[in-house]
Amino acid sequence: MGYNLSALFAVLFAYNGIFQMKWMYWDLVCSKRWLPVIVLTAFNASGLFGQCACLFIAKKFGKRVLFFSTLLMQSASGVATAFSPNFICFVVFRCLAGLAVPGILIAPSTLAYELNGWKMHAKVSLLCSAARSIGMALLAGIILFVGEWSNLALASSVPFFAFFLYSWVFPESPKWLLATGRYEETGRLLRNIATTNGRGLSPDYVVSLKGLLSVATFKQNNAQTPVENF
Repeated sequence: MGYNLSALFAVLFAYNGIFQMKWMYWDLVCSKRWLPVIVLTAFNASGLFGQCACLFIAKKFGKRVLFFSTLLMQSASGVATAFSPNFICFVVFRCLAGLAVPGILIAPSTLAYELNGWKMHAKVSLLCSAARSIGMALLAGIILFVGEWSNLALASSVPFFAFFLYSWVFPESPKWLLATGRYEETGRLLRNIATTNGRGLSPDYVVSLKGLLSVATFKQNNAQTPVENF
C-alpha cells in the first residue's frame, strides 16, 4: 500500500479576475509543479551559451551589431512568449530570450566605458547599476498594472522596439574600429566626441594613431616568449 505524495501538494485555486499566472493557465501544479522550475533553469543556462555567442559577435561584427541583434531577438521572443500555445513553446521562447540577455547587458555598458574617460568609469558603473535596479523596481508596478502574465510579456517586450530609433546615432566601439583597421570611421567618431566635449583634434590625429597602432602591433607580433629565450 502506497501513498500519493503529490496529492499532499494539490490545491484548489480560483481565478479572481485580477491575476492569472501561467502555471494556472497550463495546470502546472501538483504532480507537474516541478515544470515551472525548468523555465528559470533553461533561461539561465541559455544565458551561458549566449555569453559565448555574444563575445564572438562583438569581436567579429562589433558591439553595435551585437546590441541591436540581441535586442531584436529579446523583443521578438518576448512577444512570442505572450502568445505561447503550450508549455514547450513557452520554454523555447524563454531560452531565446536568455540567449540575448548577455548582449543587451554587455554592449551598452562596455561601450559607455570606452566612450568615457577613466575618471568617469565609477559614475558610469553607478548609473548602469542604478538603471537595472530601477527597472527591477518598476517591474513590480507593471505587474500590478497589467495583471495577466501574457500582458506582462508584452509590456516588458514591445517598448524595446523603440530603441531601434536610436540605431541612427548609436556609435560603434572605437576600439573595435581600430582593431579592424577602419581608421576613417574612428577619426569621425573621435572628432564628434571631441566636438561634444569642446575640444579639438589635429588634422593628422588619425594618421598618427594609425602609426602608433602599427608599431604596437609589430612589437606584439615580434615579442619573444620566455621559452624562446632559451
